[in-house]
Amino acid sequence: MGEAKAFGKGILLKDNFESYKLFVALEGCSVEANFGNDLEIKPFKYDISNHLIVTEFY
Repeated sequence: MGEAKAFGKGILLKDNFESYKLFVALEGCSVEANFGNDLEIKPFKYDISNHLIVTEFY
């Protein structure tokens, strides 16, 4: 699996942020499902530390 990468900077909203709505469009993705038939060979692993936390703002 590839490593997540950030691009650009975050935008820190200080005032009137309630009126902004998040819009995200996903154009494609791929998924490999494991229904438990080969958990010893391919165990389910989820590492939350791979998520990015924005620390740089405009």
